[in-house]
Amino acid sequence: VPKLATSLFLHLNLLLALGDQVFPSSAVFESFAHELVRLHQIFERLFAVCKRQAPQLLSSASLARCAIVQALEHIASLPEEAAANMSAAQAMDIVRKLQL
Repeated sequence: VPKLATSLFLHLNLLLALGDQVFPSSAVFESFAHELVRLHQIFERLFAVCKRQAPQLLSSASLARCAIVQALEHIASLPEEAAANMSAAQAMDIVRKLQL
């Protein structure tokens, strides 16, 4: 599992780093980043597995995890009701503000 998770994070980091150079449009890139944030619990579990079983490979998860954490911190700063009822457009606005 750690080797597969590490490979996944390496690919995610590459896609995040290259951004709209790889994706056909900035809208597709923003959708990709939105899906990463939406699936944050899965990535946090994978990160924990890597941390326990392959700590030397942990740096491969850094960029993807950073993007997810930034978005979650922004969401946490919103009032609870606003965060719970966030529209797709509002979520995409948060993704656009990420410092990648």
